[in-house]
Amino acid sequence: MFYQKKYLLIKNLFLQVIFCSIIFPSDELSYKNDITFINGTPLTQINSKNIKLANNYNSLFLKNSSKNFFASYYINEGGITIDEVYYFKNYNNFKIKIGRFSIDHFYKNDLSSGDMIDSGNALGLKRYYLEYSKNIGQFEIKASLSDGIMDKNSINLKSPFIHDKRFFIKNKGFSIGLIHNVIWGGEVEFYGKQPSKIEDYFRIFAGQGGSETALLTDQGNALGNAFGLWDFRYMKKINDLSISTYHQTFFEDRSGLELKNEMSKFDGLTGVSVAYSNFRVLLEYLKTTYQGGNVHPPGVDSYYYNGIYRKGYMFKGRTIGNIFIYPDSNRVKVKHIALENNFNKTFIRINYTDIREYDIAYNGWPSSGIVDISKDTFNDYTEKSIFLNQKLNQFNLGLIIEKKHKDINIISQISFQF
Repeated sequence: MFYQKKYLLIKNLFLQVIFCSIIFPSDELSYKNDITFINGTPLTQINSKNIKLANNYNSLFLKNSSKNFFASYYINEGGITIDEVYYFKNYNNFKIKIGRFSIDHFYKNDLSSGDMIDSGNALGLKRYYLEYSKNIGQFEIKASLSDGIMDKNSINLKSPFIHDKRFFIKNKGFSIGLIHNVIWGGEVEFYGKQPSKIEDYFRIFAGQGGSETALLTDQGNALGNAFGLWDFRYMKKINDLSISTYHQTFFEDRSGLELKNEMSKFDGLTGVSVAYSNFRVLLEYLKTTYQGGNVHPPGVDSYYYNGIYRKGYMFKGRTIGNIFIYPDSNRVKVKHIALENNFNKTFIRINYTDIREYDIAYNGWPSSGIVDISKDTFNDYTEKSIFLNQKLNQFNLGLIIEKKHKDINIISQISFQF
């Protein structure tokens, strides 16, 4: 009976693979389709960001790409789970994407624990994305605009919208950028339907307060759940050596946007990355303990949480931003080290992460406006993992060994291109 079930599962999986290959055909024949058989479920946050599985031990992960199309999805006995699927087109200085996807940082580093706005940890949201880039003299300008739809859940009775816009300017290796996000509209438990007309879109675009149809809190402040970050970077390349340093300062209100509150006592994501030939190493520190202070106003910024949209900055149960920040656990200190090397056909990546989670989260504030953290406690733990991959012609054999607390987990992978 056991082997019969396994046979039926494997048969069903491969039938679905054939079906998806027909639905998502490739324009070219060479190396446009990737299929990976995954045996195991991730234990650590880092690997969970890359393998978006929960409670499904055996799965297939497929990627299909062509000139203007990309799709990635998981297939297991639970069915098909779409990771990303989108159409994209480049035209002169413009790039457009339409479908379901995460928004990559302009200067993405895949060794990182994740960008504080969009780390790629969540499954792709339905959205459009328009990007513009241009060099003007010694300045490199990058800007983007995106609007999409969040999920419906026990709090969001009707899916709210999500707005994202970005502007970055780079000169002689120095870069400064601003990202502005707003969750708005939809229908929310206890608060009913939220303003979602075209004039409300212009209000959230400009960061203005709501009209008389909005909640009183949104009339006095910005409409919707507005948040974002400042991004500061320096990048330098000398022959085969590349060095990058960065700091992201997250904000939930105007004082954070204006870099007041002493830059929230240096909350944010700070990192240094060095690459030489096939070797890369990254050192990263994430801190979110201050959030403007424990007195409101002006503090208790409540990263990734909002009193109206109480599910917070989540999509289908997964945090959209940095993988170590959740609405109910948003005060952390994280030290992350990652290194990788490619020895001809052998690839190795090592991750070591030291995490301190504070028991008192900033998700709203009491009537007194003061959150008592005098007796706050915390939980310390580490996550370690090593990923080995051996290339054999068109096949790749992968092995992940990871440890969290005292638990050890092994994930095996076999992938090939066709």
